[in-house]
Amino acid sequence: MEQTVAAIAIEALQSGSPDAFAALARLCADDVVFTSAVSSPVSGPRDVTAILQRFQEAGRFSKAETWEMVTTDAGTSVGATLPLSSFYERYEWHIALDEAGRITSVEQIGVAQTAPLPPTAIALAGDITMALDLARETRNPLILAYVDVQGQAVQSPRGTTQVFSQTSLAFWNHHPEGGVIRAIRSNPRLSFHYWGGIGTAFGGALSFQGTAMIKEDQTVRDQVYGRSPASEQRSDPDRLGRAVIVDLERVSGFVAGTRYNMVAGL
Repeated sequence: MEQTVAAIAIEALQSGSPDAFAALARLCADDVVFTSAVSSPVSGPRDVTAILQRFQEAGRFSKAETWEMVTTDAGTSVGATLPLSSFYERYEWHIALDEAGRITSVEQIGVAQTAPLPPTAIALAGDITMALDLARETRNPLILAYVDVQGQAVQSPRGTTQVFSQTSLAFWNHHPEGGVIRAIRSNPRLSFHYWGGIGTAFGGALSFQGTAMIKEDQTVRDQVYGRSPASEQRSDPDRLGRAVIVDLERVSGFVAGTRYNMVAGL
């Protein structure tokens, strides 16, 4: 029975098949409980399989290179090993069974990756671009850090931050002579911090470091303003602000389960 439970669990987690999740639900006891460090406990066959399905649909396990099952006296365990670029080295699901072989609990554990990630060239795309595009909508605007003209370190949320090219970010500064603009003229080095809630599709934390340039080119201005959220555009309907491009020197951290260690010049 343990082998059947583990095999069906692997099929569901690996493939995302609704039929496999339905089969897994049929193996659950009525009072089955799911626990995880990144979610609240849930109980009942429907809710337990639903939360597992949400994790699967978020792509958390799609990069797994190997899957294995281990049967113990307490039940059965399923494991998935991920590549070096993943935030988690592996996922484990410890499945407890009652005397009738029904699942009574599922504990999901993410084992964090500890091996260093070799640097690669900066190439913003995919999950990073989508995460930044959605940051304002999900109420997670990037936090800009700069040093003002008095030498004071300052942090400020920037709801217009966007990917400008594979190696640069951009943002629209509503005030044409605001503190950020004055700071850039004396010290153009900036950093951004992105935070997405753990357990969400674009959960993670990314740091961007680079050098800013104020762009007067109308094509660039139109592009940066045009790609800013409508709510941000309403704060500057006459387009009096400044377009700022930040050439990146380093991007590090993780998002959507993938780690990044990107450096300019590689």
